[in-house]
Amino acid sequence: MPQPHLPVPARARPERSACGGGAGHAVPANESRGDRVARPTPTHERDGEIKRAFAPTILGLYLLLLTVAVTAKTAPKRWPDPPSSWLHSSTVRCVIYRESRGLVHIPGGKWQFQGSTWRSMGGSTSDAGAASEAEQDYRAWMLWRQVGCSAWCPYDGC
Repeated sequence: MPQPHLPVPARARPERSACGGGAGHAVPANESRGDRVARPTPTHERDGEIKRAFAPTILGLYLLLLTVAVTAKTAPKRWPDPPSSWLHSSTVRCVIYRESRGLVHIPGGKWQFQGSTWRSMGGSTSDAGAASEAEQDYRAWMLWRQVGCSAWCPYDGC
């Protein structure tokens, strides 16, 4: 009994190549249809593609970190508020008036701290007058809790 003729698989079928090769020149089936065979991209080309693909992401992260860093440096530190009853008491108002007339950014600050006292209270600047009013009030409250009015009252007549 004769064997039925089985078709040759497409990939192994000899065909005429697009470049004009003669009969019997084997061409992969997908190239004979005009498709390109996927070949690995050289590493240096892939590196460029990766850099271009991630550049917006890297730039975005850089800008985010830069913004956070600048904001952290420029954002004023929030100091705990001294008790309102203390800050607005007649004795404290008298001390502030006698020490600085309420001016905040003068040498010694609103409370006329001496440099050594300011540093011992943990002042964030070299002089109290360079610190924010909130920090000056906070440091004065800390000193007041330690020594009471004695740092100011005897000298100011309050």
